[in-house]
Amino acid sequence: AKIKNKKFEITSLRKDVSSDGRHAEVEFTSNWSEDANRRDFTINAIGVSLLPKNFGELIDPFNGLKDINREITTIRFEDKIDASIKLNLINRSLGEELKDIYRLRNAIHLHAEIKKGIEYEMEMSTIAYRRMKIFKEQIVIGLQKHSILQ
Repeated sequence: AKIKNKKFEITSLRKDVSSDGRHAEVEFTSNWSEDANRRDFTINAIGVSLLPKNFGELIDPFNGLKDINREITTIRFEDKIDASIKLNLINRSLGEELKDIYRLRNAIHLHAEIKKGIEYEMEMSTIAYRRMKIFKEQIVIGLQKHSILQ
């Protein structure tokens, strides 16, 4: 939706039922926390109620507004990356690289949305996913090292 030349995304609350990491099967929910848990960045988990009983109420379970005011973007998957490091599935430098790749992927998508250029998005995505291949390979090696994956 556009309000006073500002673009807003309006969506129903959803929760993941299953996911392959890229695509998720979802169900509708009325629980803001379940929906917020699906979001990648803290700012993407911000919502505004449209229900009559609390119309206009800001819902911000992960302090995304604080990140906006600090002009930073926090990845909600950082704890998962840190857990992978603690389990010795990846090293710290690769974990930081993964965070950068994820930021790049989202920045590419947002920039392409503004430019409306699919060619640009495809070119930048190809570069980001080439970098992601290194991460995948290191995870597999870590899982094999711990006899989790054969």
